[in-house]
Amino acid sequence: SRRGHVSTTLPSGKVLVVGGYTEEAAGQKTALQSALLIDITAGTYQTRPTLLKTPRFGATLQLLAKEILICGGFGPGPSYAPIADCELFSPDDNLAPIGDPVPLPRARGGHVAVKLETDQVLLIGGVGEGNRAVSAIDLYTVR
Repeated sequence: SRRGHVSTTLPSGKVLVVGGYTEEAAGQKTALQSALLIDITAGTYQTRPTLLKTPRFGATLQLLAKEILICGGFGPGPSYAPIADCELFSPDDNLAPIGDPVPLPRARGGHVAVKLETDQVLLIGGVGEGNRAVSAIDLYTVR
């Protein structure tokens, strides 16, 4: 079963579930790069096995006016290091990638993302390099 994933409802009404991890044995996590696109009305879903370029869990997801923004999180084991980028996708059912991942000023996972009225996103808190709390706040602005 998938844990540590992020999700949102798309403008089409479908639910997007991205990333997360599976745990085969205690403490042995496999970070996922896959996504599910769930059509609640039809009772169906589609699997996108390699949506993310970097497998991740503990990330954040924000649905913006022109893009889906997935930031940070923790990468593949055995270190599960925090990730210092955001991946962008079209906000429709195609989920087309938009360019290369956007670098962040610092790596973070387990953080909070707050969407502002300006369609910018604040990234707050979380765990960074060396398993230390991140005190800095980063601002993402749409390209």
